Amino acid sequence: MQSKRRNWSNAVPWIALAIAIYGAGLSTYQWRDSRAEKARHLDVSLYLDAPIAKGKQFQRGLCLKVVNPGYQVVTVAGVGLILPDGSRKWFVRGSDNWQFPNSIAPGDNGWILLGGQDLATLCDSVASRASPITFNGTVPLIGFCQDGEGRVQEHRL
Repeated sequence: MQSKRRNWSNAVPWIALAIAIYGAGLSTYQWRDSRAEKARHLDVSLYLDAPIAKGKQFQRGLCLKVVNPGYQVVTVAGVGLILPDGSRKWFVRGSDNWQFPNSIAPGDNGWILLGGQDLATLCDSVASRASPITFNGTVPLIGFCQDGEGRVQEHRL
């Protein structure tokens, strides 16, 4: 009785191709991962709330939170609101007198509270700038953050 032998010479090119595809996929994944580690990115969120920081309750107001989810320190050059007419209102201070420019470490955050009299002034300013034809009582606000390299991240309320 003769044993059957397989001819593996036909399978060698396919095995080599599979290894090459695996290597290309792995190197692409590592390249993208290393770029993500070096990237400087900020997440911005705009909300209406009464924040609590370091055990202190603040008054209810409009909050803009800036978070650094990356692995690199990011410099925040300024934050503000884009009003319905396209103009920008810049904030000069954040929580605990957080001034700009300011660096945010990886995983850290900062927030700006616009409340009380400032919020009433902002609402009056928005209402006075809106044309009577287009103003219907609701105003879309966009919070933004500009980093040290001039990139802007936005979040719509």
